[in-house]
Amino acid sequence: MSDIETAATAVIKNKLADTDLLSQYINERDKEPIWDGFIYAYKNKSKKNEDLIGRAPVQVKGQTVKRFSKKSPKYKVSTTNLEKYRNDGGVLYFVVHIDADKNKKIYYAALQPFLINQYLRIAQSKKSISINLKELPDKPNDFENIVINFIEESQKQSISKTGKNWTLEEVEKLLGRDNMRMNCHFTCIGYDRNDPFSYLKNNELYLHIQNSDGTLSFPVEHVESVESVITERSINVYSNGRKYYDLVKIERHKDETLTLYFGKSFKYIWGKDKQTLKYTLTGNLDERLQDLRFIIDVFDTKCLTVNELDLPVSPTQKEIENFDIEGARGTLKYYELIKEMLDILHVSIPLDMDKLTEKQEEHVKMLINTIVHKKSVGFKEKGQIPPVVSLEISNIRLLLFFGQRSDELYDVKDFFEYDIDCKLDESGDYPTTQYCIMNERDYAYSANINIEKIKSVFIKYDNQGHRNRMVFSILEMIKAYDASKKKELLEMALELCKCLEEKEPENYIHVINRIQCEIRLREISDSEIAELMEILKTDINQQSKAGIQILLGNKRLADHYIGLLDDETKKTFIEYPIYHLYKELT
Repeated sequence: MSDIETAATAVIKNKLADTDLLSQYINERDKEPIWDGFIYAYKNKSKKNEDLIGRAPVQVKGQTVKRFSKKSPKYKVSTTNLEKYRNDGGVLYFVVHIDADKNKKIYYAALQPFLINQYLRIAQSKKSISINLKELPDKPNDFENIVINFIEESQKQSISKTGKNWTLEEVEKLLGRDNMRMNCHFTCIGYDRNDPFSYLKNNELYLHIQNSDGTLSFPVEHVESVESVITERSINVYSNGRKYYDLVKIERHKDETLTLYFGKSFKYIWGKDKQTLKYTLTGNLDERLQDLRFIIDVFDTKCLTVNELDLPVSPTQKEIENFDIEGARGTLKYYELIKEMLDILHVSIPLDMDKLTEKQEEHVKMLINTIVHKKSVGFKEKGQIPPVVSLEISNIRLLLFFGQRSDELYDVKDFFEYDIDCKLDESGDYPTTQYCIMNERDYAYSANINIEKIKSVFIKYDNQGHRNRMVFSILEMIKAYDASKKKELLEMALELCKCLEEKEPENYIHVINRIQCEIRLREISDSEIAELMEILKTDINQQSKAGIQILLGNKRLADHYIGLLDDETKKTFIEYPIYHLYKELT
């Protein structure tokens, strides 16, 4: 062994001697070809065999330098050696720099199988590659953490010893999304266990994906150091005596700066020399309303309060001008009008303002004029506006009635609040409800839908024509439930089925529809099976026989009766909601 290697090894040994939990067996005469020995780690100072955590293979190199570099150095390593290190579970690689004055500085690389694979992939066919080195910390407990974490991590990375690093997508495909969890583990002796960031900001870790029982572990990401950590806390945020938020995300940065996130639009940056409130209006309508009211209060009072701590806000003149407080007040009034309009229409879904198009914005202003201010409105579009319109505004769909007042002016009303006289024929013998024209999409996605109103009106009318239309409406409701999973639609369909059964007890179609509603909520009952078996004894068509077999879970018999249908009838049958249940049969 050369003098420089001997000196380097002595430096490492002296460093290890200062620790409580580490022992070493490092060769001084280069007895092994690519390893220099091992560092042993223990659970306590006694260093008994029963307290042994494990051992880390080590390689020690020495290098003379004119002066120590301010940047983290690199060191060239043979790819053949890297492969052998990888196959053995990795290596702790030490490089000791010795300057002209014989001063020494230790650098290291914790070469785990996962990291080695990354180096080898970059190297491709090259005979060597430069590895990144980090300066070894001075504190003995930091050295202990490095060795212990290396040993424990090596035990978890056996799958990477094959030469392959698995991607997150590959692991998900193998395990399934519901059978996987992310995990990271590290030892931080000498640090506050309740404050892991104090350790992580200067140390590396690996992210693992494990199966649900922890028997398989795949390293998927190597993190050299954590730049910041975000935690979520129950903290009250006030301004002008009003509580606006009760949940704050706190991001701690490496430079000790804190960033507080609250609402959708704010972050408060707390640095050593300056505190700054950053504001970008975003989020849905409800979130924007809250954030606007808050920022206006903050600018009016020049202060916000986090729990009991008052945080001064001292915007510069330029920031005040850029913010445009009066413009914010105007925006707030406009958003309040939108909210009022949606409340009148009984819309509870928050409007996604981030996805609102320019054309949809025009529609919003139109609805404010006609719904809130009760004004008639005109349209640039030529031609007559249809009386019933499904209007899409960002993530909200509204079913509206457009009543023509003149050639150019219309009154716009809530389709579910404005009653329209409807007849099923010109003679007026079969009065019915306007809701008979609604289809699956209307039921599933109309944000202003009024379930109770629809039910009450359907029940109010009682004539044969209306009952026949009611059956088709029930089927559309069931289809809407299958598309949206809105339970209230299925419950409405079920209630209307029972109503029809009372009025037409001899009509087996109502029984089939009732049961197909019920089994979407629960298992079919014995009494319902008996009802269906009794219907099968009667003279019914092939469609009904197919439907009953689907409800009974008899796929082969259902296939038989579906096969007997002519092409046109089969096409119609496939459109029925009962066919959705057929596709779930095995």
